[in-house]
Amino acid sequence: MSFDTLVIAEKPSAANDLVAGLGVKILNTKTRVSDGYTDLSNGMRVMPLFGHMIVALPPNAYLTEEQQRGNQFDVIPFLPYPLKVQPKPERDPKTGKPKMRDGKPVESAHFKTLVKMIGEAKVIINAGDIDREGQLIVDELLEYCGVDPTGQTKPIKRVAIMSNHPDDVKDAFAKIESNGAPRWLYKRHAAIARQYLDYWLGMSISMAYQQITGYRQTSAGRVQTPVAWLVTERDRQIESFRAVKYYVPHVKLTDGTVMRWYQRENAAVTPGFDERGRIIDRRIGEAIVAAIRGGMGANVTMADQTHMKEGPPLPFSIGELQVTCGRRFGMSVKEVADVAQGLYEKRKMITYVGTDIRFLPEAKHAEAPGVLQQLGQLNGNLIAGATPSRRSRAWNDSKVEEHFGIMPTGRVESGLSQAEAQIFETIMRRYVAQFYPDFEFVKTSLGVMFGADEFRASSRQTLVRGWKEAEGLPVEDEQEEDALADAEAEREAEATRPSAPGGRG
Repeated sequence: MSFDTLVIAEKPSAANDLVAGLGVKILNTKTRVSDGYTDLSNGMRVMPLFGHMIVALPPNAYLTEEQQRGNQFDVIPFLPYPLKVQPKPERDPKTGKPKMRDGKPVESAHFKTLVKMIGEAKVIINAGDIDREGQLIVDELLEYCGVDPTGQTKPIKRVAIMSNHPDDVKDAFAKIESNGAPRWLYKRHAAIARQYLDYWLGMSISMAYQQITGYRQTSAGRVQTPVAWLVTERDRQIESFRAVKYYVPHVKLTDGTVMRWYQRENAAVTPGFDERGRIIDRRIGEAIVAAIRGGMGANVTMADQTHMKEGPPLPFSIGELQVTCGRRFGMSVKEVADVAQGLYEKRKMITYVGTDIRFLPEAKHAEAPGVLQQLGQLNGNLIAGATPSRRSRAWNDSKVEEHFGIMPTGRVESGLSQAEAQIFETIMRRYVAQFYPDFEFVKTSLGVMFGADEFRASSRQTLVRGWKEAEGLPVEDEQEEDALADAEAEREAEATRPSAPGGRG
């Protein structure tokens, strides 16, 4: 079949979502799997990549055999420019190793088809992921095929698909632009800079370690080395951890308020206290309690009651989702990521999950009434409390980059597994919370000095539950998360408190 426009997607699932979103008749329905591409009635041919189809060659592609056998410090820092590249080779399905012919890697049939179609296409549309790496994955392939990614050779267009929802795909194709536009050019240059840094640094350090250790399988890199250090350091901390027993006296006032011992000024590293100022000698704690019971006078140093409002927490990033679902449902990090990916790719019930952003595009706010209406099929009472026109701090274009926070698409499917249902409901409730009123409460803080010892207490009295109704947590879980939030605020206060000689830092 003939075609005019070649649309290049980053991976098969993205290509399928693109085709579904365009809603155009498929011409090669019976053969599209064996063809490796999809022909559409509008003259487009959609073909996926499998991530990077072009890979950089190792140092032995630049060095003589004598240099490879010799002292590696003679050739490092290793900074080849330009990098030598080759197509990603076909791999044996059984061993996973590259297929070789006459000592050279075998190009995949899929790659050969891609090269042929890039040459035949009158117009090419880069439909890769919209981050830096997604831009490079398509651009480097075009360059390898002798086509200028900016459009000097033939028209190269760019489509920015931020979600696999059909409406978002159609909207993206309605706003198609040049692949040579500044924002895409800058992304490509940023990705190339990262690529060279990774190669130069990684290869240079690896070769140095290999020379020092004599072990040729040693490797290092910009990402793997810091991560390895973090894991190793954490293991050391766990191994060297020693539990410290300390004591925290409590005082119960006549109205039932429980006050906890907070500190004794300048007590750190004095007898009976550790370096953090905690009581480690039980006798000191018992003496404090005995003195108070014996009628020791007290001075109130702080008594504050404040009416406070708290907006809904931001939508989830993948990291925040993993932490939350791990705490609530006992799921592993991998399980949350895998289930969420399925809800995105297969179910199409949520937006892109591999994001570290927790804000949403302002344009998505206009879609809220429709999304909420669809979600009402699952929980009508939840949606009834939402006000679609309400705008929380989550809607902020200045905080959105290539991707945005995880949110429901409005698509509702039945037959979810328990894990799918739990994760989707968590995401859905956090999204719906953006349309609920603020949580309002009165916070009471009390500080009392019994001699040299300071006791503190704080409590919350709820006035308006607001978005907490949307989160729908059991009372115990809500109290636990409030306690975690309070503890985090206390840690931040501790970190910013001025240090006094010999006192708490």
